[in-house]
Amino acid sequence: MHDMEDPKVTAKTTIENKWKSLNGAPGAAISYVEEIETGYRIRYQNGAIYTKKTKGPAYWVYGAINEKYLALGGVESWLGWPVTDELSIKYDEGKVMRFEHGEIYWWPETGAIEIDQVVLTYKGIHCFGTTSGPGSDEVYATISVAAPTGRDNEPVNVSTSLTKLYTGVDKGESFSDHIELYRGKPYGLNVTFVLIEHDEGDPNKYYKIVHSTVSTAAAAATSGVAALGGPLVGGAAASILKALVTPVAKGINSLLGTGDDLIGQSTIVLTLKDLVQLSARHNEFVLKNQIPYKIETPPLTGQGSSFKGYFSLSRA
Repeated sequence: MHDMEDPKVTAKTTIENKWKSLNGAPGAAISYVEEIETGYRIRYQNGAIYTKKTKGPAYWVYGAINEKYLALGGVESWLGWPVTDELSIKYDEGKVMRFEHGEIYWWPETGAIEIDQVVLTYKGIHCFGTTSGPGSDEVYATISVAAPTGRDNEPVNVSTSLTKLYTGVDKGESFSDHIELYRGKPYGLNVTFVLIEHDEGDPNKYYKIVHSTVSTAAAAATSGVAALGGPLVGGAAASILKALVTPVAKGINSLLGTGDDLIGQSTIVLTLKDLVQLSARHNEFVLKNQIPYKIETPPLTGQGSSFKGYFSLSRA
């Protein structure tokens, strides 16, 4: 019979080979190879090297990300095992490390933030002034969200929602609502909010127009773009999402105007950094004791009126 290979010895060799590939950056070992959960770890002066399988791959977790990881419970936490080394976020000072079930992001001004997915929710509107016609207003909104996917064949996914019709709208009134607009990785979002005064038109018609306009602009802006690369998208996704603002605005302004009147539209660009930092913030603003929010549109003015739309953002 052949001697059975000691898995601990094999894991030790794997981890030490990783240490060598890093030119000894983790520093001197301060522990023997440790068996934890279903894998192994060696702790060093600067962090630790983990391998879930005896023959690798192995990953080095260090610095503020390591401190956060250990505070959450390490491999026994909801994050699980590391699946990458620490990565730089493109065009940013940030860092990110990916784990089995989420990521830890880091920026100098915020420290380490753990996250898997974010949830963007539409919370309602507030009327600062009604249209110039007689009586109260009737308004509704379409909301389109363009989200980078990291896929070659579909770099940006677009979804559009139609709010309920708000009737009897007068100056100073708030109308709360709740529509989940996006649930997914925080790689960046482009949120187009279009507010329309209801007259004789069909809201579903304008819903389709807005969705088509945003989808067309997204397809044109991302034509030929390679996969955005998950949490590495940072600046790349932000530049693409910002590039959508002008064509979307022009498209909507040129297509609307029959049946119902366009009050105003705004496109909000939320970068990876915006999404991670805002979703991790616990405190929300509360408008008129009715609408909790973290994000608001600029004033949407048209037909003599003025409105704002409001959104919450949280970790899933």
